[in-house]
Amino acid sequence: MAQAKGMFNAVAMLVAFAAMGAFLYWLSIAAEPTQVAVAEEEVTAQAVSVSAFASNPIMYEGELIAVDGLEVQSVLGAQVFLAVLPDSTAYPVRLDRSLGALGGQVSPAARGRVTGTVHALTDSVLDAWAAESVFSDDSQREAAAASGSFLLATEVELVGADAPAGGDGGA
Repeated sequence: MAQAKGMFNAVAMLVAFAAMGAFLYWLSIAAEPTQVAVAEEEVTAQAVSVSAFASNPIMYEGELIAVDGLEVQSVLGAQVFLAVLPDSTAYPVRLDRSLGALGGQVSPAARGRVTGTVHALTDSVLDAWAAESVFSDDSQREAAAASGSFLLATEVELVGADAPAGGDGGA
């Protein structure tokens, strides 16, 4: 009786493996490849007034914001300018690499909208900027270092002073 039970187990195991193999073969023939559609969300910038931004810029850290009414105080090197806030403090704005260099497109007293993301301004960030030759001298680095954060601009729309009349200051 024990031998018959053992033989039944072996046969049942073979039938199970054969059924699983047949099922996988059928799946390989009958299955059709499907395309997965990835829905991309378009991220829109949160509009922020310059006075609201000036009250606490670091509270917008990591968020995409559009600051209206920023005025250029001075240009520091090829990719950084200082914007003057309503309390007369200077705030650094770094152009994203996709925008290229300022190259005369941004001039003091130009005013408009800057869209980008706020990041903490640490010594390591300033060292990286210096390694990229963003600053032409140490005084420009010190001027930027006076702030605890900076705005990494992905879009700049400035008009006034010597900026282009179209308002596209590098975007």
